[in-house]
Parts: sequence; C-alpha cells; structure tokens
Amino acid sequence: MKFYSIITTSKKPSKTLLKILHLLKKYLITPRYYKRNKFKFRHLMIYLKRKNINNMIYLFENNNRYFVSIVNFQENIHIKFGINNLLITSRISSIIYKDYPEIIYLNFKAQHEIYIQKVLTQILYQVSPLTNRELLCIYSNKGIIYFRSFRYIFSKNLRDVKIQEIGPRLNFKILNILSFKINKSI
Repeated sequence: MKFYSIITTSKKPSKTLLKILHLLKKYLITPRYYKRNKFKFRHLMIYLKRKNINNMIYLFENNNRYFVSIVNFQENIHIKFGINNLLITSRISSIIYKDYPEIIYLNFKAQHEIYIQKVLTQILYQVSPLTNRELLCIYSNKGIIYFRSFRYIFSKNLRDVKIQEIGPRLNFKILNILSFKINKSI
C-alpha cells in the first residue's frame, strides 16, 4: 500500500500532541505515522521526497503552543499553522464514527486560501455527499481556518435532516506559506 501522507511529530511529543495526532489521522488519506527519531526536519523532507511521498504533516510544540506544518512535495509548498483553539472532550471523542466524513469547504477566496484548500483536498479523504453520517466543515475567515465536525440526524420518516456538532473543534491560524526547492545532495 502506498502512503500518500506521512504524519510525524517533534522528537519527544507530549500527550496533548499525540491526541492531536490521533484526531488528524482520522481524516487523512492513508496516513502513516513516521517516528522521527534523530532526523532533522530538512533531512526528513529530503528522505520523503526521494520516497515519492506526496505530503508530510508535521506536528510540534513550543512553550505549550501547538503547531502544524503541511509540506506538499508536488506543489513545493510548506504551510505553517498555529493551533489557536482546540476542544477535545471525552464526550466528543466517544461519538466519532469510523467512516470518513463528507467535507465542505467554505469561504476560500483569496489566492493563499485557494492554495491551502488545494493542499487540504490532497491530504483529506473525500466521500460523496450524504453517504456517511458525519460532516467536516472547513471554512476560512481572516487568516484562520476553522474545522468543525457535525453528524447528520435523520427523522424517522427520512424527510427532515438536522446536524449536531460532535467535535473535535480546531482553529488553525495561518502563520506562513513558503515555496521551497529541495536540494537532494544534502
């Protein structure tokens, strides 16, 4: 099986960072956790590019602040987000279904937001509308990407549909978007 997305963390991840990792793995296309060991970030990028991996999601923390970097090797784009808001509760995590959710993107209009939507579309699993009971809504507003999970609630006669937020709730603040070129001789 070819893995299109590799997800990795800092060298010594905290419990909270590992919870974030577990949440993100649920939505990714064929995710595989790669233990970083003593690899430097730059060397890891070179190694994954040689192995024809399409995307790398890198979770790390600094002074109790959490960050996500998404590196797309096809487009040579590196996007760094700061996690502003994170809501994980035992009630929310117990409701999460095993199926992939339907994903809806809203308000991605600016050029940098279109790049972000393109990268997210490549790493997140897409399903047909109304095939599963879960919905992931991703919308952009003033430099923040909001992730909200909902579930469909159908009436007994299947004529009415409601949605209920089930979490997790994440806000990613866009810190920077970089274009890069990998020098394979390093």
